[in-house]
Amino acid sequence: IHPGNTPPESGYRPSAKLADFVRCRDLTCRFPGCEVPAARCDLDHTIPHASGGPTHAANLKCLCRTHHLIKT
Repeated sequence: IHPGNTPPESGYRPSAKLADFVRCRDLTCRFPGCEVPAARCDLDHTIPHASGGPTHAANLKCLCRTHHLIKT
């Protein structure tokens, strides 16, 4: 089953399969102009998990540590 078609995962941290999918999809940090490889990025919930954001491919993106810390 394609990770984008699966139901949201129950926990905060994505499974290895979902994390691999998001990194392969994004290739680099999603911050405009940033080219840090996705393999060196954090996975970030677009809608925070604490606010009800699902752990799902549609709500996850790669952000390098610098851009992740700027966001939070």
